[in-house]
Amino acid sequence: DLEGATNTLEGIQMVLENLYKKYLNNKNADYDAIILDYYQKVSSSKNDPTMPEWQVLKKLSEFLDDFYKRYPAPLVVLGQLHPTKKTDGEEVDSFENRIKNGKAIHVVSTFAMEISPNKQERRTDFVVRKHRWSDQNDSMIQCGWENGRYVPYTKEFQNKVSVLKSEKEHAETLKAIEFKNGKN
Repeated sequence: DLEGATNTLEGIQMVLENLYKKYLNNKNADYDAIILDYYQKVSSSKNDPTMPEWQVLKKLSEFLDDFYKRYPAPLVVLGQLHPTKKTDGEEVDSFENRIKNGKAIHVVSTFAMEISPNKQERRTDFVVRKHRWSDQNDSMIQCGWENGRYVPYTKEFQNKVSVLKSEKEHAETLKAIEFKNGKN
């Protein structure tokens, strides 16, 4: 029964357990990685429809924590964050508290990364928020974004973005002057 396979606790468990059974039978993993996108969509239980969403996600986290130890491929879980709250330029909420309904998933995670676009700089920041291999959390990798692809965030790229921003500002200033002078 595939109804609820992607948005119920039992559905996700069924899909992953079937992968595991297949792996046990032929000793070969079907996938090099498993990606569970937007895990907060797993919001109910077929077996217990009255189970609160936070408890469903806690049980899912516990299941995933057990599953990744048995299946020979990385398990990547993507989720959504609450917006950053800032006071005097400082972040108020921790990354862990900003994961929507996700404190349980953060606790069992081996690695957690926040991906933040910076549209003005045409850059994406990949910030490591948790990993179990060192105490250096909050390290950052920056990539440029050009023509729908990630590119190295080099000085050359930064200069190109600066020139494009200046050209845009200049064009907007000219347009405002023309509008003010009645040339629209």
